[in-house]
Amino acid sequence: MSPKSYQNAPRTPLSQLIETNRFRLVLHAQFEQPCGLSELPVELELESAFAGKLPFPVPWDKWLYGFVRINDALRKLRDEKQVRGISLHDWGDRFLMLLDTPGGEIPYFVGSDEVARLLADCLKPPELREAGK
Repeated sequence: MSPKSYQNAPRTPLSQLIETNRFRLVLHAQFEQPCGLSELPVELELESAFAGKLPFPVPWDKWLYGFVRINDALRKLRDEKQVRGISLHDWGDRFLMLLDTPGGEIPYFVGSDEVARLLADCLKPPELREAGK
């Protein structure tokens, strides 16, 4: 699917698929390890402007990695569409969320403010905790 075709992707609440209390950030080395049976891998590509507003240090390459525990909505998508991972890409005023499936990507848009809240409030390793704490 070309980036132009993403323009008409539907908007969905991020919390419908990725709930803060079910999401954890990990370091890249940990991300390369298999996740739990009840989890899906999540990759986030951030722009510098967005990364600079977060209350914790973001790696130089502006990529964050995590795992989400599957909720009912993700379980349904995993069963029906065989979703095997999620990526979130910074588009300035919103994020493009791509669900990775064997048949291709399923695109959605979510709000930047929702992603900022998720990243601020989720479980993080010590290296990614708020500066000064």
